[in-house]
Amino acid sequence: MDPGAATRISTEWSFEPSTKTSQVGHCTNCRQSVIVVKARIVGVAGNRYLLEGRCKRCGETVPFSV
Repeated sequence: MDPGAATRISTEWSFEPSTKTSQVGHCTNCRQSVIVVKARIVGVAGNRYLLEGRCKRCGETVPFSV
């Protein structure tokens, strides 16, 4: 092992839904793009996070991914 070589640090990272910026999703109840509040992670599919939150207009559940 070469002491002058750069070392690789493996760190795990996670996604925290933002509470300061708006998340946008499509509400089937309102039939339009809406701001999603109280987003939370419900799963992972490949390299995407599956989230769901509440529609700011009507309060229905809005699934979306990032």
